[in-house]
Amino acid sequence: MATSKALDLLARTRQHFETPIEITVNHLVSREYIVHFQQEAVIEQARRTSGGSAAAVPLWDPSRHDVLTRRVLEALDRDLISAGRARELLQLTAWDDLPTSA
Repeated sequence: MATSKALDLLARTRQHFETPIEITVNHLVSREYIVHFQQEAVIEQARRTSGGSAAAVPLWDPSRHDVLTRRVLEALDRDLISAGRARELLQLTAWDDLPTSA
């Protein structure tokens, strides 16, 4: 596979699964979508084209998690889950504020 095609596959896969460059490339190599000897070159090229950002696409998108957010906040208000569990379900870190109830 040409490097340009591998980079395109990488970009589409990262967008779909919201994963960092290295994890995505490693998975694509292990599944034999990308040849193992291209692995490092694809990672380096992806880092260059992404402006040095190897981070995953942000997972928190209120429009995607609207129903989930409401349900988690409802469970939290009823003391069915802890604040830590709520953050885990909403894919927030311990330092992120929980969304407020609407």
